[in-house]
Amino acid sequence: ASRAEALRRGLLERAARYPGVRQAGVIGSVPLGGSTMNLPLLIEGRPQGRQEDLRSAIYNAVSPGALEALGVRLLAGRLPDDNDRAGGERVILLNAAAARQFFGDEDPLGRLAASGLPRAFLGGQPAEGFLAAIVDPPYARVVGVVSDVRQFGLLSEPQPEVYVPFEQGFAAPVVRNSFSLLLRTAADPRPLTATLRQDLRGLDPALPMDAVRTMEAMVGDSLRSLRFVVVLLGVFAGVALLLAALGIYGVVSWLVSQRTREMGIRLALGAPPQGVVGLVVRQGLRPVLAGLVLGGGLAFLLTRVFASQFAEAVTTDAPTCLAVAVLLTSVAALACWLPARRASRVDPMIALRSE
Repeated sequence: ASRAEALRRGLLERAARYPGVRQAGVIGSVPLGGSTMNLPLLIEGRPQGRQEDLRSAIYNAVSPGALEALGVRLLAGRLPDDNDRAGGERVILLNAAAARQFFGDEDPLGRLAASGLPRAFLGGQPAEGFLAAIVDPPYARVVGVVSDVRQFGLLSEPQPEVYVPFEQGFAAPVVRNSFSLLLRTAADPRPLTATLRQDLRGLDPALPMDAVRTMEAMVGDSLRSLRFVVVLLGVFAGVALLLAALGIYGVVSWLVSQRTREMGIRLALGAPPQGVVGLVVRQGLRPVLAGLVLGGGLAFLLTRVFASQFAEAVTTDAPTCLAVAVLLTSVAALACWLPARRASRVDPMIALRSE
């Protein structure tokens, strides 16, 4: 445990001196990293002997600066600091989801809680290995509540999560020896990769650094399959829009061309050409506008279905709906105007003889 703590502190001290680094910290489970540990959260004074009494939360060990580097906001209390060490008062932080689930409308600050298993839950069986480390954990005082983090992707709801200072967390190697270094920088952090690898070799040549990635890249990877679906839907929507425009143009243009004889009669009786064209366009647009109103209502209902499949989806995208309506209306107007304009320019007698 002392070697693991020395490695973390040495790496943090060096990383904090890198040019452009604003915040540095280490964390056990980085968001979107795919590796988390769920443990029951025990609240002092509440029943714990039965399985139905226990509710779990993600256990995450952090150092001072880690939550700040992630951009997690403090909602109440305080964040971990350098005073939260082994031998001092044990502290624990909850995210907003954990505070709601375990305390409801009560104020969790100052309450005692711990991640682990009560011994009564084992039914008298001996605890060995990692299980022995989490049985009857010592209680810690809740000192802060922070904003939620989507650990498993942007489409997943935030899960209850607790944060414990590394030095006060479980001493089991599976917990203390696995962590991610978090750096929030003023510019692109990727040029720091070579320096990081060199410093890690200086601290312990036997330890590999698994991966250096930006959070932007991790978010992008988590959205890769969703982006494919969105692009596919976008292509289908574009094809559908093109087919709708071509269909409207073809049908309206053919219907107007069938009225050539009618326009010849109107012109022969003295109607101005512009008036004939305007009349035809207005009459041709009526069914199109009625279809847009009906289609817009159906689209509004379908957006509710898509909103349930995509995180933070906009259910009423007015600019897009308006743009589509304007495009289809313009195509219909053009389909009415072109044949009507051609017919209004021919001699009325020729138009009258048209079949």
